[in-house]
Amino acid sequence: MNWWDLEGVTDLAQRQFPVGHGSHATPSEIAVTQWAYPDSIKTADYSPRIANTGPIREALDFRARFPDGRMGSDPALATVEKGGELVALAAQGLIKTVNNFSDEARP
Repeated sequence: MNWWDLEGVTDLAQRQFPVGHGSHATPSEIAVTQWAYPDSIKTADYSPRIANTGPIREALDFRARFPDGRMGSDPALATVEKGGELVALAAQGLIKTVNNFSDEARP
């Protein structure tokens, strides 16, 4: 299971980043990484501010269409604080998921 699939995480990310969240190199992914490694935060000049979107056919096509790895995203929106909110909610969701799993009846 991906961390963003845990209960409520995608909804929170969409509220935090209503425009420019995208689908790859998203501000939520960057924010979680910033929260985990606050001493390693880097900045970049993104142009265009919100990356293009489109299909992925294979690796070379992906690199040609999305040379900086972004797909419809604006990673500059990420903050340590937003990352912390996402991590806290994901942790709650993970605990709930594990508890539900352990409570399942066994054959």
